[in-house]
Amino acid sequence: MIHNKHNKPKLISKLCFGTANFANNYGLKKRNNFSQKKIRDILELLRKNKIKNIDTAISYKNVEKKIGHFNLENFNIFTKLPKLPKKCSDIKKWSLMNINNSLNSLNRKRLSGVFIHHSEDLIGKNKIKLYEALLFLKKKKIINNIGVSIYDFNILDKILNEFKIDMIQVPFNILDRRLATKN
Repeated sequence: MIHNKHNKPKLISKLCFGTANFANNYGLKKRNNFSQKKIRDILELLRKNKIKNIDTAISYKNVEKKIGHFNLENFNIFTKLPKLPKKCSDIKKWSLMNINNSLNSLNRKRLSGVFIHHSEDLIGKNKIKLYEALLFLKKKKIINNIGVSIYDFNILDKILNEFKIDMIQVPFNILDRRLATKN
């Protein structure tokens, strides 16, 4: 979701294609056999069906490099920062390095959005520095939106009370319907 000027959430799109299965044993079938041909076919299927949003993560082993071999010009690419290291002395530098590596792997100049993959990073001792690093990237137009991935719904209010978050990513699927029971 993205919040507009009136702070009313609006959906970016009905669908966002996730790429976790491209390299990790992830999901129900735990497959790990996505060839470049298979990825190309999937990207073509997304184009044909006008699905423009692709979700990836820096921590998805080589996925950004795999999809970066293809023309992603007409896609909105969203990635996720890995967990903030406990002994990170320069969070801004760490954030810039991760996003630059991601941009290089994806062959992009900017990203539609960056999610904080571990929402706990926005309630920890370095939360302000992390958020300010992402604001810097947004101001420089390297990223368009700042987001957070939420797996524990109890910390969402804490984050939203302290930070202006453009996007919230939550698990919602046939097996995980917790969001339907939350306010």
